[in-house]
Amino acid sequence: MQKDLSYTEAIEKVMLDNGYVAPLKLIYKEIWNYKDKSKVTGKTPIDTIRERVQRDKKFTRVGLGVYALSDKLHLLEKQQTPKTEKEKIASKHG
Repeated sequence: MQKDLSYTEAIEKVMLDNGYVAPLKLIYKEIWNYKDKSKVTGKTPIDTIRERVQRDKKFTRVGLGVYALSDKLHLLEKQQTPKTEKEKIASKHG
C-alpha cells in the first residue's frame, strides 16, 4: 500500500493527471485516489482542500474555481480575449 500523501501532494497529483490544471469539483472527487479518507481527522476536508489551493504558492487560480500548478503555467493554452459581445457572453459560460 502506498503511503498517505499530504493534501498538497495529493492535489498536485490530481492536477498532474489532468494536464496541470483542475477545477475544485474534480479535486474534491479525485483527491481520495491519493489520500486515505479514513485517516482524515478533521471534520471539514473540503475546506482544507480549498484552503490549500488558495494559499499554497504551488497553485495559481486560472479561472472561477479552477487552479493550475504554478510551475506549469507556461505550458497551458492562452485564452483569447473576447472581441464581440457574443464572444464575451460565451466566455463567461465556458
